Amino acid sequence: PITLVASLSVIGVIGVAISLTNGMERRFPAQLNKLLSFDFRSVEQYRRGTCFVDVATVFNDSHNCTSSPAGGSSTRLVLWGDSHAAHLYPGLAHVIGDRAAITQLNTGNCPPLLGHDVSRTTECRANNELVLRDIEKSKPSVVMLSAGWRRYADWREVSKTIQRLKGLGVTEIILVGPAPQWNGTLPRQLFEYATSHGIDAIPSKLPTGFNQNIALLDDSMAAFAAEQRVRYISPYRTFCDRGGCLVRVESGSRQLTSFDYDHFTTEASIFLVNKFPAWFFEAFPEKNRKAAAADSKEAEK
Repeated sequence: PITLVASLSVIGVIGVAISLTNGMERRFPAQLNKLLSFDFRSVEQYRRGTCFVDVATVFNDSHNCTSSPAGGSSTRLVLWGDSHAAHLYPGLAHVIGDRAAITQLNTGNCPPLLGHDVSRTTECRANNELVLRDIEKSKPSVVMLSAGWRRYADWREVSKTIQRLKGLGVTEIILVGPAPQWNGTLPRQLFEYATSHGIDAIPSKLPTGFNQNIALLDDSMAAFAAEQRVRYISPYRTFCDRGGCLVRVESGSRQLTSFDYDHFTTEASIFLVNKFPAWFFEAFPEKNRKAAAADSKEAEK
C-alpha cells in the first residue's frame, strides 16, 4: 500500500542517515532534513479507502466521489485509473475544483483497461465496469485516463477503452502518460546525492537516480495518443528534461515531488495540473466560477 511505502521510505532514509553517516545529516541544510522526514498523508490527499480503493475492494455506492463546486457546474470530469490517477486528484481539486464537478473512481493496481484482471481477484474488472456505467449515466465532458503504465505490458489495450468512451459520446478523452520513476525512492536518492556531493543547498533537480527509459515509454504513448486521436499530457516531460528531474517545484517547497518512487505529493500534483496545456482549461471556463459568485450575491439580497 502507498501509505506503508511512504512510511518505510521515510524510516529507511532517516535510518540510513543516522547509521551510515554518523550524524552527518545534521550538517545538511535544515530544509533538507525537513524534506526527508516529511510524512505524506495519502489517505486524506488521495481519498484512499473511499474514492481510491485497493484492488480487492469494490466501490461502495454510499461514498460520494463527485465534487460539487459552489453554484453547480455543467462541466464534469471523470478521473479513471489506478493510484497514478489518484495522485492527480489533489491537483485537479485545487486548480479546477471550483469550476468543475470531478468524479474520482480509482482502484489500486487496476489500469483503465476493459477486461483487465488482477491475479486471484475480479474486483478490478468489476470496478472498471462500474466506472463505465457511471460515465454512460452522467455523460461527462471530459474523461482522464491515467495509470502506472510501465507496469502493464498490455497498456495499448487502452485503445478499447477509448473506443468505448467515444461510443458513449465522450468528446474529450485525455490520456495521461507516465510519471518520473525514481530508483528506490526519491527521498533516498536525494539523501544519497546530498551525502556524496556534500551540498550546502537543496538542488531543484537531480541529474541521475531515475529511470531514463520512462522517456521512451512517454514518446510511445504520445505517438499512440495521436494515432487514437485523443489528447495527451506528459507528466514526465513536465518534471524532467536534459538536466534531470525535479526534486521540488520551488525553492520554498515543504514537500518533495514524490514521497516514494513515482507518486506525486500534493505540491507536485498541483504544480503538474497548473502546467496542463491551455486546451485543458478551455473545457473549464472561468465563467462558471463568476456565475457562481453572482448567484451567491443574488441569494444574499
